[in-house]
Amino acid sequence: MKKILLFLLFLPLTMVSQKLKCEDFKNGNFTMTCDKFPNIIITMSRYDDVQTETLLKNESSIVDLGTEIIYEKIEWLSDCKYKLMFDFTKSKETELMKYLNDNGGVITSIIKIEDHCYLYESILIIDGKKEKLSGEICKDINY
Repeated sequence: MKKILLFLLFLPLTMVSQKLKCEDFKNGNFTMTCDKFPNIIITMSRYDDVQTETLLKNESSIVDLGTEIIYEKIEWLSDCKYKLMFDFTKSKETELMKYLNDNGGVITSIIKIEDHCYLYESILIIDGKKEKLSGEICKDINY
């Protein structure tokens, strides 16, 4: 009886202390923000090797990808690093997307996990130079 009581006492502690790992972000629904473009919010769905992105909020005329839904192929390079390439068999090809694909796609690293979100850093090649974008991606935990 004492063992059962001890188990019930410690059960909430183990449930609270469970932290997400990089692999917990490989599938599901997410919301993404970018530090460089704070007026843009993107929703994402990620399953196996496919990711779709949809602009949820765009209060900036700076970013225009020319399409509402973006389809990408995702390749996990390690547990916490992946490469995105735009999939033109499912979505409209734009000049920017083609340029990014031709220059190695977008390489994203999960920098730090906080609760159900992670801080990311993406590297893309623009005019022969590495450009970094950072922000936050949060998993829909109600999914």
